[in-house]
Amino acid sequence: MKNLANPGFTSGKKIIHLILLLIATAPLQSCLTSKHTTDDGKLTDIRNQTHDFERIEKGIPYLKQGLAKIDVINFIGMPAYKNSASTIWTYLPNKPSYIIPVRALVVHFRYGRYSHHTRDLTFGR
Repeated sequence: MKNLANPGFTSGKKIIHLILLLIATAPLQSCLTSKHTTDDGKLTDIRNQTHDFERIEKGIPYLKQGLAKIDVINFIGMPAYKNSASTIWTYLPNKPSYIIPVRALVVHFRYGRYSHHTRDLTFGR
């Protein structure tokens, strides 16, 4: 049966075009993920990060040497990734960047207290 709105398309042709469109856009799905690969090759979920990166950047001036980890969490939230010893916390931008480098925030702890932070360039994380 022909579609009256567009007589050139039958419902079967529409389904085929929809399937072809889904197949063509399937490779793009990998760019729209919330998963990032860390330096040690582990996959981390950006959704572990409790705040948007803009809000995290606003909390950076409040970080003072000697702060407890709970205070750091109060100022900038939970990180996207922590190393196994929980001495390095990494906060990632909200959107992964595969072409243009972006700055991630890396917070360092020593003896369970805030030591310093760095702004590292990151690609495709």
